[in-house]
Amino acid sequence: MKTVLRYYNLSIVLWVYILALTAVSGEEPDVPRVFLMRGNTLRHVRQAVRAGDPWFESAMIALQRRADRALKQGPFSVTHKTGTPPSGDSHDYMSIGIYWWPNPDTPDGLPYVRHDGKVNPESRDGTYDANRNNQMINAVCDLALAYYLTGQPPYAEHAAALLRTWFIDPETRMNPNLRYAQAWPGRNDGQGFGIIETAEYVRLVDAPGLIAASKFWTASDQQALQQWFADYLRWLKTSLNGLFAQFQPQNHGTWFDAQVLAYALFSDQPELAAAQVDTLSRQRFEVQFNDKGAQVNELTRTRSWSYSLYNLRAWFHLARLAEHVNADLWNVRNDAGIGLQSALDFLISHLDEPDAWPHPQIGRISPGSLATIILPLAIEVYDDPRYRRAYDAVEESTRSNPVRLRYAGHRFLD
Repeated sequence: MKTVLRYYNLSIVLWVYILALTAVSGEEPDVPRVFLMRGNTLRHVRQAVRAGDPWFESAMIALQRRADRALKQGPFSVTHKTGTPPSGDSHDYMSIGIYWWPNPDTPDGLPYVRHDGKVNPESRDGTYDANRNNQMINAVCDLALAYYLTGQPPYAEHAAALLRTWFIDPETRMNPNLRYAQAWPGRNDGQGFGIIETAEYVRLVDAPGLIAASKFWTASDQQALQQWFADYLRWLKTSLNGLFAQFQPQNHGTWFDAQVLAYALFSDQPELAAAQVDTLSRQRFEVQFNDKGAQVNELTRTRSWSYSLYNLRAWFHLARLAEHVNADLWNVRNDAGIGLQSALDFLISHLDEPDAWPHPQIGRISPGSLATIILPLAIEVYDDPRYRRAYDAVEESTRSNPVRLRYAGHRFLD
């Protein structure tokens, strides 16, 4: 604990120093403090955008439209829900499982029954926090990136306000737990599968670094947000719901690891991040992939392509975060010689004929979904021209997607 506190206190001092330099110089830092994205890549993207690089033009237009829309949204708070958590505390996050529906065979609809892949719209209404949580994440991430790339102060001001409302301000902040997430009405009031509802905080923790140059994000804001994530990480690692998620053999387990690494890095606990990689993440290779690179636990789902992609995205995020503790998950292989490249190759082999995907899939397969994050990172990490060819074949679908701005390292390779 002393080591963790030492790292945490040093981080606060460093953050104060960075903010002070920024305030004195009035200049934007060249390389932001980010974890999932690459700081140097973002610096190159900003230079390219400001130079009018047409490759980024449509994505930049889309980002600014989203950011302008986000300026009119929020603030968001868990205290705004109309439902009441079992604790009676509106600061506790609350949601129901998205695939759980009222029981047609009982007068009160209880206990709810599961229809895998079919989303119950009740899970997204104002009774619960899930939809509001997703709106907050998207708004903050769009605003923060728009600020970094354009320097327009209103973007940073609103992103900072949204972060403070959700995580920091005593009257509106979320308690750092997911005790009541993804409840199955009539069966439980929350359970470990609910941990997935903060999976996108993995990218949210990059946002403070993108607005650090503004006057709207202060050292005390940074300290308070780091403390929130340190507290939440402690809950993840010690609660029954967190322990359940940690030992899941499918995407829930992978996203749990990605969350642990992201929050440990953000709250300056690198030793905890490194331990998670060594003790659990590497072991997942043995249970998640077969000898063809297929993600066996995702192929049983009614949206097998979507979940295979979702889990692989978690792996790519996890591998990227592991770089910060000098761990290489990009090239780890199981006893059968299968690693992340094998899993990607399995999916790429179906790009030419997506309708021939031989596994269950509600809805059509979108090959372009590989081009937003996974293929751009693969081009950077692996010296394999197949990934460049695969990307070139589907990248058109990302032309107006702001994600194009976040993962563009392949554009600047020598």
